[in-house]
Amino acid sequence: MLKCIDNQKHETILLIHGFPEDASIWDNYISPLSKKYNLLILNSKNPPEAESLTLELLKNLRSLKSSALHIACHDIGGYLAVATYPYLQTEVKSLIFISASFPQLLIRRCASPKQLLKSWYSVFFQIPILSDTIWKKYASNIVKRLYPNDKDHLQNLERHTAWIALYRQAFVDIFKKKQAPITVPTLFIEATDDSFLEIHSKNDLAHFFTDIEQRVLQGGHWLVVEESEKVIHFMELFLEKMNGKRKTFESAKPIL
Repeated sequence: MLKCIDNQKHETILLIHGFPEDASIWDNYISPLSKKYNLLILNSKNPPEAESLTLELLKNLRSLKSSALHIACHDIGGYLAVATYPYLQTEVKSLIFISASFPQLLIRRCASPKQLLKSWYSVFFQIPILSDTIWKKYASNIVKRLYPNDKDHLQNLERHTAWIALYRQAFVDIFKKKQAPITVPTLFIEATDDSFLEIHSKNDLAHFFTDIEQRVLQGGHWLVVEESEKVIHFMELFLEKMNGKRKTFESAKPIL
């Protein structure tokens, strides 16, 4: 479930992919981030439960002798990051959301008609038999449109079906658990033309986070891959500021 890259560093970054992706979205991140951090990279066909992911994380952190954990996530990976956080409050020092959100925050954003239209698939996945039947019938066509040049996704359609369960569990949690405020420094890197997410408002973020930085890049939902150099740039600035190596986030020119 977790690929571990031990670079003998004191701090570790956990990279959580979203739906319907795999760990390959982080390929461009490994070399630059490995210079300063250990890396743990989630790669799972079947979405893990927060508790099982936490146990594996703790085991790896002990092995790495790591003093701090930073979590970076994309898409529905945001749900896993937030669901894992309560179990790891001692270890987690920051969160980074890259075109990512989580259900409690999305529900607030759905007051916006634009976000409501973009979130149609979240509602669709809540319909038990119908959504599974329709998805299985049209999955290859949908995946072909999402990944026209990626045969691996077409050969592994079970990966896409498995992640439907994660969307269901995520929205069930809205009614089961009240989201406690997240107090660690948190960075949102968002896209101007995201097909699935509107840019989060400061007011909505303030309901869940006490220490927020927000940056917007030109691009769409897949800027995590298409604009990886710029995303890494902002991640590094944010983490340097956290570690006291930079006074402000703005002290270096942003790449836009």
